[in-house]
Amino acid sequence: MPFVESQIYLSVITAIVCVFAVMPYIERRFWWIRVFDFVRIQGFFLALILLLIAPLFMGALTAVDYAMLGIILICLGIQCFYLYPYTTWHKKEVAEFEPNKSQTRFKLMLSNVLMKNDRYSALLDLVKVQQPDVLVCMETNQQWHKSLQQLSPDYPHQISQPNERMYGMHVFSKFPLNDVQVNHLVQDFVPSVHVCIDIDGHEVLAHFMHPAPPSPSENEESTERDAELLALARKLKDMTEPLLMAGDLNDVPWSKPLRAFKRISGLHDVRVGRCFLNTFHASIPLLRWPLDHVFVSRHFQLVKLQRHKLTGSDHFSVTAELSMITNESLADERHAKEQDASYADDVMAEENVSEADVPK
Repeated sequence: MPFVESQIYLSVITAIVCVFAVMPYIERRFWWIRVFDFVRIQGFFLALILLLIAPLFMGALTAVDYAMLGIILICLGIQCFYLYPYTTWHKKEVAEFEPNKSQTRFKLMLSNVLMKNDRYSALLDLVKVQQPDVLVCMETNQQWHKSLQQLSPDYPHQISQPNERMYGMHVFSKFPLNDVQVNHLVQDFVPSVHVCIDIDGHEVLAHFMHPAPPSPSENEESTERDAELLALARKLKDMTEPLLMAGDLNDVPWSKPLRAFKRISGLHDVRVGRCFLNTFHASIPLLRWPLDHVFVSRHFQLVKLQRHKLTGSDHFSVTAELSMITNESLADERHAKEQDASYADDVMAEENVSEADVPK
């Protein structure tokens, strides 16, 4: 390959690396901009590979060559900044399980089944093996509803919201479910479940959500998704009860909306200090990112976090085994910034939704 030609290729790839790193900073919510929130892991590895091979394409280094290497390093640093919290080198937000502080334990399982998937027995078999105490299924339609009734003997407490637009939701619980409320906070075909779970006499306020993503086939902007998440955050910000929020949020944990959600609500991400736990796309290893989330208040420690293959689905299932602990065991920290509040106000106003629309 001629030297000049290789320089052109290198310049093009450097520009792509730069786009991956910088596009998420653009304060617009169009889907084709917000998609770059999702690919930070891919952007990191692209920058790292390019940094390693770039010298092979350069002869005697010129000022332009050094400039390109500098740009690649900056892009790599940007990606590291956002990805580092989800490595084992970072401090955990949700503490490791300590048996002497445990009040009670339970296992939560999240499964986006993929509505068109007809391998119903695969989920039933996985549930039989994992034995979750609370099971949340997403993208469930009427056919899934019929098949999931086989779980009824083991899960007497249920919430069923099937629909044919890929946003159905079912909750199965071995524990009593009280104060059940199903809301359509932003879009009338996207339900969210708000419920008080009585776990061995301890009440947990749980919120299960599956907002629609920004995409050419769904919403052209992320405003609907972001407004739903931020309205919930505002609802939770002054609450002191044990809180749980989980679901396929169609967003990644390092995005601006989810970072603001955490700071406003004060909830902790079970991933931080542990792993990325990429759950989508299950069949395409090079295009995976973490879409399924579990957030908890200071009242919990993590026993185990796992990912499971669900045959026929484009998502991995997730199980999070949690332990409720004494209130004094963890500090109650909220780090909301002034810009978080104004950002939430702007997004929520666009969709005409507020924290008052979210059930307690």
